[in-house]
Amino acid sequence: MRHGLGLAARYRFHPAYAIYEPGFVRLGAALARAAEDAPQPVYRFMFSEGFAFGFPPAEYALDAYLRLLANEAPGAPWMVAGLAVDVLKLAPAAIARGGMCASGWRTRPSVRNRSNLDWVQAARLSSSAPAPTLASADDCVMR
Repeated sequence: MRHGLGLAARYRFHPAYAIYEPGFVRLGAALARAAEDAPQPVYRFMFSEGFAFGFPPAEYALDAYLRLLANEAPGAPWMVAGLAVDVLKLAPAAIARGGMCASGWRTRPSVRNRSNLDWVQAARLSSSAPAPTLASADDCVMR
């Protein structure tokens, strides 16, 4: 992780942390503080229904991660994601709390009847927030 943060500092990209357990938030934030020149990391909270790591996709779990993140890395960008999980269950809560939702073939449960595009469109529709325009590559660069 230190090497990756060094690369982020050198090339000015935002590192992304896959947070499988609450301790990963604490460790990632501590390492980011020690890497003074690295841009702010993005915290990707990983949920699962098909594996025995971390939290299940539930609002109490999201709230626990967010309380910890507020203590360790206030204002850091974050998203919900996972493996073998229908993360769309958390999309409305994540968006309402200021986060993002990663979806697509990598996060999906073992349901094979949806294409990657179907998962992404379902994620967009799962939020009651006003529909944003789709982001371009330039929109995704954090400054």
